[in-house]
Amino acid sequence: MSVALSNGVSRRRGFFRFNTVALAGGCLLVAGAGAAPEVACLQENESAADVRRSVAPKLVGAIATALNSTLEGRGWRVTPAGDGSGFAFEVSGPKGRPMEFEFSTLTGILDKLARGEAGFAELGGAGIMEEGSPPEWVPVYPGVRSNASTSAKTKDLVVGGGGYVADASTAEVLMWYFKWADRIGTSGASRKLYIPASGSGGIGRFELVFDLWSVTVFATEDDRGASLLVVLYTKFAEGAGIWAAEATSAGGS
Repeated sequence: MSVALSNGVSRRRGFFRFNTVALAGGCLLVAGAGAAPEVACLQENESAADVRRSVAPKLVGAIATALNSTLEGRGWRVTPAGDGSGFAFEVSGPKGRPMEFEFSTLTGILDKLARGEAGFAELGGAGIMEEGSPPEWVPVYPGVRSNASTSAKTKDLVVGGGGYVADASTAEVLMWYFKWADRIGTSGASRKLYIPASGSGGIGRFELVFDLWSVTVFATEDDRGASLLVVLYTKFAEGAGIWAAEATSAGGS
């Protein structure tokens, strides 16, 4: 079953309650106290082999789409780079040369998973890397093992992320991020959550977007209950949005 939620779930002392869950007509109904039910229709499950093969290109496309949704309004865009087989991206702005960033080890991890050679837990790395760790305002799920980190910077924009393995389900990971957002306060922010069916190989997503910064988390679970996370972040400098808009209106590309 897949669940799609926004800020409409009920709250009590900082926690979220899902009071009613019922399956009707192929859709999952999630009702919170005092809120109208939200509906997430179920998708047919792919075979395990098809799911493993499809994760990498779907994840590449999802990363590019998520970053574009937070950057394009200021004249920036992100596109997959290279031959499309790996996790490499090009960031281009209103002026200046494009920047590239790449999650090189994620390609190898998902290739091995697709071949059925190992699960995420066996490919999780030795521990969180100090070098290239995300900024302190970017949350990382407790106990993860790091596989990759990357970032690209200009005077106006920082964009980057990390790839991690967690010994937890995708639902557990994404709900942790959803509750983290509740703790820090999200007034004026956009928050979204999508949790796929457990063990389906689907890609779950959490997104928190403020005016100048964003955190987006993608997670996918293998058939052994471990999850691969990609944590993305963007942050504009004060006034960067105004500068980009002016450059775009003046004919920047």
